[in-house]
Amino acid sequence: LMDLIRVVLLRLKKGVSPFYPDRNHIHHKLVDNGISDKKSVLFIYLLNLIISFSVIIYDGTNLAIPILFYLFIFTLFYLFINKKIINTY
Repeated sequence: LMDLIRVVLLRLKKGVSPFYPDRNHIHHKLVDNGISDKKSVLFIYLLNLIISFSVIIYDGTNLAIPILFYLFIFTLFYLFINKKIINTY
């Protein structure tokens, strides 16, 4: 869902239709960085699994903690796929 929101906002920022096809989705970014299709899908599944388990173990007392955790993971992932953390994989 965050990937969809990110891509739509990028397209709107560029003045392009949100339905215009491009390679800004996370899967395409991973493949463009040299990761195979299969490994990129497995990586996305793993990321979703980690986030899902964090929600399951969440005790419900402070909603800010899982939201901040999710934003932190998403930001690291975004920086990784845009090669801002590392130059080569």
